[in-house]
Formats: sequence, structure tokens, C-alpha cells
Amino acid sequence: MEAESASILTILLASVLVLILPGFVWLTWLAPQRKDLASRLAQAIGLSLALNALLAEAAFLLGLSPDTGVLALFYLVLGALALTSSALALRKIYYQRQVVRRQLEGNILDAPPQTAWWQSPIFISLMVILGLAALIFWRFYQARDLPLPPWVDPLHHVLIVRLILENQGLPATFDPYMPVPFYYHFGFHINAALFSLFSRLPVEQAVLVLGQILNAAVALSVYRLGIALWSDWRRAAIAGLMVGFVSQMPAYYLTWGRYTLLAGLVVLPLAMAASVELFRFGWRRERVARLAVLTAGLLLTHYIAAVILAVFLLIGLGYSFFARRYFEPEAGWMGTWFGVIGGAAAGFLLAAPWLVRVWTIADAYTSVVTVPLDASLDNVYFGGYLPYLLFLLGPTRNYVLLGLAAAGLVAGSWRRRSIPLLLWTVALLLLSSPWGPRVDPIRPDHVVIILFLPMALLIADGFVVIWDWLAMRGYGRPAGIATGLVVLALVAWGLWETRSITNPVTLFTEEADLAAVQWVGENTPPDSQFFINTIHWQNGVYRGVDGGWWILPLTGRSTLVPPTMYILGELDYALQINDWGARAAVLEACSEDMWALFREAGVDYVYVRDGVGSLRAPELAGCEGMEVVYTQQGVHIYQVSVLE
Repeated sequence: MEAESASILTILLASVLVLILPGFVWLTWLAPQRKDLASRLAQAIGLSLALNALLAEAAFLLGLSPDTGVLALFYLVLGALALTSSALALRKIYYQRQVVRRQLEGNILDAPPQTAWWQSPIFISLMVILGLAALIFWRFYQARDLPLPPWVDPLHHVLIVRLILENQGLPATFDPYMPVPFYYHFGFHINAALFSLFSRLPVEQAVLVLGQILNAAVALSVYRLGIALWSDWRRAAIAGLMVGFVSQMPAYYLTWGRYTLLAGLVVLPLAMAASVELFRFGWRRERVARLAVLTAGLLLTHYIAAVILAVFLLIGLGYSFFARRYFEPEAGWMGTWFGVIGGAAAGFLLAAPWLVRVWTIADAYTSVVTVPLDASLDNVYFGGYLPYLLFLLGPTRNYVLLGLAAAGLVAGSWRRRSIPLLLWTVALLLLSSPWGPRVDPIRPDHVVIILFLPMALLIADGFVVIWDWLAMRGYGRPAGIATGLVVLALVAWGLWETRSITNPVTLFTEEADLAAVQWVGENTPPDSQFFINTIHWQNGVYRGVDGGWWILPLTGRSTLVPPTMYILGELDYALQINDWGARAAVLEACSEDMWALFREAGVDYVYVRDGVGSLRAPELAGCEGMEVVYTQQGVHIYQVSVLE
């Protein structure tokens, strides 16, 4: 992972502007109550992601295309609001301390008890900042050897961000790169576009860097949810550590480039936390508004994560109805119901214009199916599906964590505050089953890779339940030390095993590919068409096998098989690409089939890398009508001068 055109300072500044400033302004003006730094930082990041997505949706609906100057002015205004609110807050704190000091001097108040240095707000805030910095560093370290984001999804993520920057807002279609309508969830992409703009990183590097920052932020959001559930920093901190340093997921998302889901999983725990606070403390306008904005942001960021939130809200509403004393809400269960339903409904309405667009275009891809117990999973999903699910639940370290989570589920089953979490966990387990009813295109493996959320929370709850049980019997200090040692041992295990988290199977680009693609962008006409080697991916969709597949997202030049979003185009177009991909996967060099495909697709250049694909450089060297124009580090580019 490189950042040649951007310094650490510009990346940090871009992170603050995009990921913190909008949410910080919300919190300081609408929710000035004091919370711990980690919770407020998590909320600032989640709210920023959601607010940026909502503003992008509004601009699209109004036909606005804000240029760089307008964006700079917008963030200057936000900065002024942030400085003003901070100054007012400091002034309020100063006068409050002056009042307390005078009261102490007049013996009106007793002197406050002295707290240990490690319990002071300054020390705790410092530890939060250092911990988050360490986790971000670790995420960057895990991506240290990647010239480009790995696997299939990042290509269309980069292409979408490129389109947003070129259109100065959300595009209506993928034109001029593909004749495909644009109706994808865009929350990650709009934030990545802003991040690329302010950091001056190339789009592909901005996507990779922001993705790793969000991967770290998921742990912070889980911490915030733990605080909302239990008001216990111990549970929240242990859950955050499990997500950040121990669990296989979400660190493994790097190997797939699951950036949209990562952004969704930053927002999801925060929306859950907002609903929990409504359940616990009742109606409050800021809580309802926060739930609305986070729900809308989630709907615009990742649909599966939004479904997971809906499941949690339904469980919470049902439990609050049947157990009227759930969290003892100040406003009563009826007020709580209206707060949660009102916030979620308002969020749905905020995202509704885009959701209507999605449904209008994509309703044909959605259906409810039931998989019977005697069905062949290989036929229903794809070959080796059940072993694949078991692989996603692993490795051995993760199986140990699942066992600890199961123990935590049992240990917390008698605690009222933990019951909604337990019910939500059971619901996710049912959704992750490959049998039974499901909503297509949501597959069980999509839910399995989210199970780390309840797993981390259940582990934390179980540890602290045992800790408190021993403390009640006079073993509090030894129990605390033992818990800390176990957590540290798990963290060390996780650090060792996730230091190289990427799966070699998903790494099909090398530094040589990046250099070759950069050469393509500088030395070939913009309307060039490139042949690239291909292979079948899944469900009849074809993908590239080397860095040549990146030519379209990075340079705008066309490739025989574009990013996989092509399958969402008109049927004739998708079938044409599939036909070309299938023929390219088995092509023989210099054969009549090769020339026929070149003529049909209008191929101008051929991109091959040694050791992969059907067409190889040694065989192509003997083809008449093809001239080598680039050959470096095993990558060869031929110009097709004559189509036989």
C-alpha cells in the first residue's frame, strides 16, 4: 500500500474533514452531553459517513454538481461551526469550574474525591487515541504489500469513485465506461471520493487507505454499542479489542475488498446503540434524529447491514412489548416504541428516493426462496458451499472465539440487558443457515462474515460476568488480572495470525501490473480496446486474471471484460460480455478463433502477464500483425496492427 502523492499530514487532514468534522458538528451542537472520548469519536465517524451520503443523495435529486470550491466553502463553514461550539463548550466548562472553586472556598461543597491517575479523563482519552492509532497502523501493516486493492469488488468500487469525481456527484449511469444504470449503494463511494479529493491520493489508493481506516473504526463502533448495552467500559473495551485485533473478521475483508460492507458495519453498531438508548432512556429528539440519520446512512451504504439493523429493531420492539420493564425506559414503553419506530421510519423516508430508484431498476433480482433440507447446496449456491461456510467461520483461533461466545451467551442469558443481544444473535444464526427461507440475493455467507459482531460482544459479556461473580466472592483483583491476561493472550494470538491476512488466491495483481497499467494510461489512445485474459468467476460472470483487468477503472480504456457490474446492464450487453469472456478463457494464440474474437470486439491491444491466462507471450510472439510495445517484469503489451 503506497501513498506517493500524499503525505501522512494530508491523509490525516482528509480523514478529519471527511470522517470526523460533519459528525463532530452534529454532536457539539445537538448532543453536547459529555460522553467518553471513544464513544463520541465513534459517533462522529458514523454520523459523518451517513451525513455525507445523505448530502450526496440530495445533490443528485436536485441536479446539483458541487465543484471543489463549493466543497471547500462547505467544509470551512463546518470548521467554523466546530470551532464556535468548542469555544462555547470550553467557556461553559471554565465557568462551571469557577463556580465549583468558589463553593469549595466557601465550604459550601465538600472537596471531590481524588481519583487514580489511570481513571482521569485525560489519561483515558490519551489511551483511546493511542489505541485507535495502533489499530489503524495495524490495518495499514496488514495491507503493506498490496499495489492495488485485491480481488473482484474493488474494481467497480474504484470505477464508481472515479465516476463520482468526474461527475462532481452521483452518476445516473456507468457511461461512458459501461452501458449500465447506476443504482448501487454509494455511501462508501461518496466518502472515498471526498477522501481522494482532499488527500490527493489516486482513487485506487484512496479506496484502499480509507477501507483500512474504516476497518479499524468498526472496533470503535462496537465499543460504542457495548457502552450503550451495558454502560460498562470493561465489556465495551474487550469487545472492541476482539474485533480490532483478535477476530478473523473484519480484518479478512481486506482480501475481498469488502469496503461497502465495512462502511456499513461502522454505521450499524451506532444505529443499534441509538435504538438501545431509546429503549433504555426513552424519547429524546436528538436520539430519534440520530437514529434517523444513521438508519438512512446505512440504507445508502449497504443493504444487508440495513437488514441486520431491521432485525435488531424488531427484536427490541418485540421484547420491549412483552417485557415492559426492559431497560426501565423513563418515557415508558409506548414512548420508546414511538421513538424507535419514528426514528427508523424517518431514516427510511430520507433514503426512500434512492431506494425507489433501486427497486425500480433491480426488482427483478430480488425474490424469496426456500432451500429444503434435502437440497444440494452446491446446486443452490455454488460448488463446495458448505465447506466454504466452515472456512469463513475459521480458522482455529476463530473457532475458539466462537466457543467463548457460546459460553458468554449462556453466562449472559439471565441478565435482562443482554437478552436482546442474545435474541439478535440467534436471529443471525438462523439467517446464516444455508437451509430454510431467505431473500435472494442475500446469501448465508453474507451473514456468516458479520457474526463477529455478536461474537465479540458475547465474549466480552461472558468475561465480565465471570469477573464480577468472582469479585462478589472476594477475588476481584485476581479475577481482573486473570481477565486482562487472557485478553492480552488472545490479542497476541490474533496479532501473530493476522499479520498476513490476505488470501493468496485473491491476489492477482503485482507491482509490475501497476507499472504497466500506468504506461497504458500515458501511451495509448483513450478509445483503445484491450484484450485481457479471463476466467469464469461465479454465476456465469467472468473476470480478469491479472492487472490488465484494472485498465478500465484506472485509465478509462476499455477491456474485453469490464468490472463485474456489467452483469447489471441490458441482457444483450451482459450476454455479449459473457460470450467474449468465455471465449477468451480458452483462446489459443494465433488461431482463427483469436482473430475472430479480436475482429468482433475491436481489439487494439493485448495485455498478458507471464504464467496466467490462455494467451501467453511466447506463443503470441509468433503471431503476424502483432507488435510488442511494452515488456517489463513479465508483463507484455502487444499492439494489434492487422486484424486478419
